[in-house]
Amino acid sequence: MRPNKITVSIARARELLSYDPLTGVLVWISKNKFSHIKIGNVAVYEKDGYIYIKVDGHAYLAHRIIWGIVTGSWPKNLIDHKDTDGTNNQWTNLREATYSQNGANSRSKRNLPKGVYTMASGRFCAIKVKNYRHNHLGSFDTPEEAHQAYLDAAVAAHGEFARSS
Repeated sequence: MRPNKITVSIARARELLSYDPLTGVLVWISKNKFSHIKIGNVAVYEKDGYIYIKVDGHAYLAHRIIWGIVTGSWPKNLIDHKDTDGTNNQWTNLREATYSQNGANSRSKRNLPKGVYTMASGRFCAIKVKNYRHNHLGSFDTPEEAHQAYLDAAVAAHGEFARSS
């Protein structure tokens, strides 16, 4: 299953689904072949922190289908969830993003602030990643100093996509 590759047409998606931009919910408005759906039911399921939908036997990330329904064209890049919650498909939470921008908006997965790493010497370094390139921003005495250097560089490089935590 490749949920990012969309083979359904926008016209078909609009024929089958209704989208509420305030709640982020997709609802069936017409029968979908290969499934036993009921008109008016929520049309999605959750898996691995994202919402998926199965249309005509193919699984898709719901936020990509939503993008097509609302804009009339499929996204060329990724769809980023501004609040990093992959289940929040409210229209105001979605935006098209490159891989680099999407990564800039990710949360830190470690116990140190985002962009901060411990060096063998016990000092802290700040590293910013853009377009798969790691930029060493210097070494610092405290994680707070390193994090501030990361934040300054991230905002300069990624603008609204820069996330502090």
